[in-house]
Amino acid sequence: MENKIKIFIGYLEYGSASCNRLFAYCRGFSELGYTAEIIAYNTIRIDNYKGEDGFRLSILPPTKIKNKYIRTICSYIYLLYFLIFHTSRKDKMMIYGGYDELPLFLLCRRSNIIHEITECPEIIGPYFLPLKFYFWCCKNIQGMFVISENLKQYFISKGVEENN
Repeated sequence: MENKIKIFIGYLEYGSASCNRLFAYCRGFSELGYTAEIIAYNTIRIDNYKGEDGFRLSILPPTKIKNKYIRTICSYIYLLYFLIFHTSRKDKMMIYGGYDELPLFLLCRRSNIIHEITECPEIIGPYFLPLKFYFWCCKNIQGMFVISENLKQYFISKGVEENN
């Protein structure tokens, strides 16, 4: 049985630091025996993208909508549809950034969720969610990738288990 991980990202700009970090994660997963699929669901800028070894890039339809507000609403609706009909509870998933999307994964009762965060949510955080609800969501997922010890301690102080 092949190990797979689905990585969800709302904003993907080829060549950016976050994109390079995401691709490095994918290469790392590949070295660990996982096949990664990146699922991009909101804003995509990949003009010079020629493909990479070790993972697949899937782009959901709302990314083609020009108006950012309509695109965002449509992307959440389509992401929810995708989670319901194209994932299962057993799938391993990583949410790359995506503060506001986290409740959609919990709503669909997905439990194998890792949430990757590189910024403090109080500075660059949820646009729509109250922070208390966001922290509750973080407590109810399998784990988190954070970029620093300070960020780890921050989430622990908000009630996320140290093991997660």
